[in-house]
Amino acid sequence: MDVEKVKNRVTNTYDIFLKENNKIFRMSYQGNLDIYWSIRAPEYDYINQEYGYYNFSITKANYLLYEAFATLYDDIVKAQLFDADDLNNVSSLTEYQGYLAKRKRWQEQELASDAYQSLVSEGVITWLSDDAILNENGDIDSLFPPAFVTIRKQLDAILLEFKVRLIKGVKNQPVIIRFRSSGSAYGHFYIPFMVMHQKLQDYDCCNQQIHLEEYLYLQRHKK
Repeated sequence: MDVEKVKNRVTNTYDIFLKENNKIFRMSYQGNLDIYWSIRAPEYDYINQEYGYYNFSITKANYLLYEAFATLYDDIVKAQLFDADDLNNVSSLTEYQGYLAKRKRWQEQELASDAYQSLVSEGVITWLSDDAILNENGDIDSLFPPAFVTIRKQLDAILLEFKVRLIKGVKNQPVIIRFRSSGSAYGHFYIPFMVMHQKLQDYDCCNQQIHLEEYLYLQRHKK
C-alpha cells in the first residue's frame, strides 16, 4: 500500500491518500470542520440491484496505519470517546478516582444512546454519511444516493466496506462519507474519526523502518 500526504490549503492540514492496486482512499478535513472519507476505483468490487460496493483493507503490513484504525474501531465499539489527557490536570488520588467515575458514566450513557445502537451491531460499525437526507419518517430519501462505510476488525486487518446506492446511467461513482463535527446523526461518535485524522497528520510516509508486528504479519502470510 502506498501512503501519501497532500497539503490542504484551505484547512492547512494534510489530506491522507491510501493507494492499493487501482483504488484510492482519501481522508480529509474540510473547511466546514468535518472529516470526509472517499474512495474511487475504475470499477466496483461487486454490485447488487441497489448498491455498488468497494472494499479496502488496512493490514498489519503497515502497522502504524493498522494501529490507528484499530484504535478508531475500539474507541467506537467501547464508546471511549473522550481523551484521557484530562488526567494531566489530576493532582490527587481522590481527583483521579472522581475522573474515572465521571468517565465511566459518560461511557455508559454513550453505550445506551440511540446513536450507538444505530451505529454498532454485533461488533460491526456502520456509518451512514451525514450528508444523507432523511424524510419525515426518518427513512432515507429514495431520491438521494446514500453512502455507507462499514468497519470490521479481524486479527490482522481492519476491513472497510463502502457502498453507495446506484444511479441509473452512472458507472463506478465515488463514495463520499461525511462525519459531521456538529449535528451528526451519531452524536459524539464523530470524535474518534477526528482524533485519528489528527494523529495521522504526523504519519511519516518516508519511514522505512519495519515494525515487529509488520515482520510477524509478513512471516505469517508468506506464500
